[in-house]
Amino acid sequence: MSDNKSDDNNSEKQKFSRTQPFIETNIADIATPGRYKIVGTVVNSSKDSFIIEDGTEQLSVSFTDVIFEKPEEGDQVRVLGYLEFEPEKLLKAAIIQNLTNINLETYRQIRDLEFSLRKDDE
Repeated sequence: MSDNKSDDNNSEKQKFSRTQPFIETNIADIATPGRYKIVGTVVNSSKDSFIIEDGTEQLSVSFTDVIFEKPEEGDQVRVLGYLEFEPEKLLKAAIIQNLTNINLETYRQIRDLEFSLRKDDE
């Protein structure tokens, strides 16, 4: 005889499985498809895509399904999305945040410090 309460708990866990978090990284460090968070400056913008540069490399970003104010060249943004490699390296944006009023140099220093502290904990 099975315990109905246990079966209910298992089905609840399946319904609410957690999605993997976006990994904050530099564009040059990305080697596999996945969910990433990239911070950089828009260097070229078109109708449904733009190119972001983070100091290590440039990356094309598509935003056809995202509702937001379109970034202009020179805007500083944080993009959360899914990176694909076929047919080209392309980040499909899920969220785009304007960071134009943020000092990116200070932001990167803090982020690098956090990364080094995480590595020390491992």
